[in-house]
Amino acid sequence: MRVTPPLLEMQGICMEFPGVRALDNVDLVLHKGEIHAIVGENGAGKSTLIKVLAGAYRPTAGRIKIDGSEVRFTGPRHGLASGIGVVYQERALVPSLTAVDNILLGQEPARFGVLDQKAMKARAREALDMIGASVNMDVPVAELSAGDQQLVEIAKIALMGPKIMVLDEPTAALSDHEIESLFKLLRRFREQGMGILYISHHLNEIFELADTVTVLRNGKVAGHGPIQDFTTADVIRLMIDRDLSSQYVKEPVEVGPEVLRTEGLTCRRIGIYDVSIIARAGEIVGLGGLMGSGRSELASLLFGAVRPDSGRVYVDGREVTPKSVRQAIKAGIYLVPEKRREFGLVPVESILSNITLPFLRDFSPWGIVGTKAEHEPVEKLMRELRVKARKATDPVATLSGGNQQKVVVAKWLTTKSGRVFIFDEPTQGIDVGAKTEVYQMMLNLAKAGAAIILISSDLRELVAMSDRVYVMREGRVAGEVGGEHLDGEAVLSFAMGGV
Repeated sequence: MRVTPPLLEMQGICMEFPGVRALDNVDLVLHKGEIHAIVGENGAGKSTLIKVLAGAYRPTAGRIKIDGSEVRFTGPRHGLASGIGVVYQERALVPSLTAVDNILLGQEPARFGVLDQKAMKARAREALDMIGASVNMDVPVAELSAGDQQLVEIAKIALMGPKIMVLDEPTAALSDHEIESLFKLLRRFREQGMGILYISHHLNEIFELADTVTVLRNGKVAGHGPIQDFTTADVIRLMIDRDLSSQYVKEPVEVGPEVLRTEGLTCRRIGIYDVSIIARAGEIVGLGGLMGSGRSELASLLFGAVRPDSGRVYVDGREVTPKSVRQAIKAGIYLVPEKRREFGLVPVESILSNITLPFLRDFSPWGIVGTKAEHEPVEKLMRELRVKARKATDPVATLSGGNQQKVVVAKWLTTKSGRVFIFDEPTQGIDVGAKTEVYQMMLNLAKAGAAIILISSDLRELVAMSDRVYVMREGRVAGEVGGEHLDGEAVLSFAMGGV
């Protein structure tokens, strides 16, 4: 009896960079009609493994087989030609071009040297029909929703007829409805015999979708097997070698005097109405609510990014109602934004430049940057926060999501004047190990006497880390939960109008 070989075999894959072994003897097997999840902390080697498979990196050692035959990739085009399509976390679309142009980019049909627009549209429609998608093909993709943009990327890959599809954090920017649609599509691909490699930090997705899981830790395979052989706690232990109970870092902190108070804060154009909250020294105060309830909008008001119509903000008993970001920073109100790459970092600049940016005058009073006075405190912070980088002058774009988040926090720690720290979805898109470190940072700031505002859509995180939670609904505070009454059911009840 003839045994069909696996669709993909990666055997003994090693990948070394100067001073770093990113992959160490990694084995991975993918079968036809299988969804195989790859999980691990930031820096575990997931992205490197995918780049080796896609042909972007040549491995230091090891072999890759497709349908039983060994292949040696000389570049990404070779990977595509071998039937491997990758949908990366960072969109690989040209925002100003339409869905048609993006889907056919690099493989446009032409007649007599001129692009055949009619044929292009027909092929793009064929690609979208192939995945059961309906997308506006005539507008720039920048105007499409995150879910539709992702469908355009998948359609582009599907048009190439891949045997293997790789998706890297595909749900990071999607709504619940879009996630459900994506899962239906991936299950259909599985039924058609495609092999799918699925990378995600969301373990609930892994257990809902995957047939098999491989766990990476420090560039090595820490565990693998059928998904039904694992629990969530098993996977987390393999990822970080720590027990599930250590995921949330919360200790009793002595609560001090009032630090932040808002009275009747209102801004109609962003949908905030009559918000009054209090946060004391040493407290972690949560902001709960459903999507669109006004939590991030309130954060933008407190940080001075938007001017209020009415209401007051007090810090340490002094009115500071900020009318600009500069005024908020001067008052000691600091924000770690939800979209860290867009609003919290300058990706092309160095770690050093990003950390010193808000208080650059303190480091270079004569306008001279890059001095010893600038380097020393930054390097000290990098050690304290365990930022994984070779040196402070490395571009921040080269860091993992968790380490980028540490840099966003670090820039507010170069001064001792911080009184209110607002963390907006601080653990979104980072792995379990990095989450624990973010929790520890918040706790350390609370111990130092600051007031912490935590905005989180992760209900378990919100309840576990907060001393009290204000629940928002339709731009207003719908209720407050604390003490023995603080649990997920109470928060959801206020958020959904059940109280």
